[in-house]
Amino acid sequence: MNILLSFKLRLLDLVGKLRKVSAIIVEKDEKVLIVKKPRENHAWQFPQGGREKDESVLEAAQREIKEECGAGLEIEFNSVPKGEYLYLFPTNFKRHKPGIRGARVVFLTAQFKSGEVKINKEELDDFKWVEKEELPQYFEGEYLEAVSRFV
Repeated sequence: MNILLSFKLRLLDLVGKLRKVSAIIVEKDEKVLIVKKPRENHAWQFPQGGREKDESVLEAAQREIKEECGAGLEIEFNSVPKGEYLYLFPTNFKRHKPGIRGARVVFLTAQFKSGEVKINKEELDDFKWVEKEELPQYFEGEYLEAVSRFV
């Protein structure tokens, strides 16, 4: 990421123009959980979603994993964030409130304990457990570059 873009993203974050998002890297038997969102581009990602107004990063991650992957999935979270990824939405992106220009995604890690992934079909199309070396088959560009630092 170039210095000018990085500065612009930090400024947008400072003035509240980036959507706050929690993302979870769930590990099981040396594999990670990825989910497929019903979107045209960048469909595969780690489970993630927006944070509510007074919700912490950890609380949002705990809520999102239940909403997307089932309440019966038992995982143990590391409460210390692994890192963050800031990005601008494409100019034709219309999913969020006016004035929101991008997202600040904070990544947490978690260890699978038990249960079965049962995706919410309103949120997700599919899921997979993949080896970390396989991520380039599902992720690309800046997202792959960013998350490669965290897995």
